[in-house]
Amino acid sequence: AAAALCALRRMWPVHLSDEDLAAVAASVGSDVPFFLQTEPFALGQGRGERCEPLAAGVRLAHVLVCPPERVATAEMYAAYDRRMARPEFSGTRLTPSARSITMMREALRNGSPRELASGLWNDLQPEATQRCPRISLIIKTLQDLGCLGTLVSGSGPAVFGLCQDSTQARAIAAEAARADAAWRIEVVHTDNPSFALTAASR
Repeated sequence: AAAALCALRRMWPVHLSDEDLAAVAASVGSDVPFFLQTEPFALGQGRGERCEPLAAGVRLAHVLVCPPERVATAEMYAAYDRRMARPEFSGTRLTPSARSITMMREALRNGSPRELASGLWNDLQPEATQRCPRISLIIKTLQDLGCLGTLVSGSGPAVFGLCQDSTQARAIAAEAARADAAWRIEVVHTDNPSFALTAASR
């Protein structure tokens, strides 16, 4: 969606500023403004549509595992809301603490995948795991194979494992592929998204 918006701005005589384009992107979806960034990392605020680019000293390698099951994002958030409405979770917020965010900033700046792994979190993971039990098996498999950290991606059911480098990611992906033939497995890297946007706008 972000690439399409950039291409349309280039093709049509609409003269949208970057701020206006970001506003249009936010109306399309909360995740879309992130992909207008020129950095591969950003701190999302609000619904995620307000993005602050973060400088990073590392290109990260991940193993992404997608099971055949599907989960509905709306259902995950509804289940999260129900969990947070329980008395024992009173006052708990979806947004991580400032301390956690500061730690992640430092880990990115230092270029340390191991530091980043220690700060991974996803408040939707309990709901995703409950509705797709295979997620727990994927997480355990990636951990056993040596991933520095594992986490459900978004609302699931995809799971990613953070690796030390590309070599480790390829080796883990090859081993994980033997665990379950139904899993779709990819090695993915963080790259500068401006390449795709530039190509789309030509």
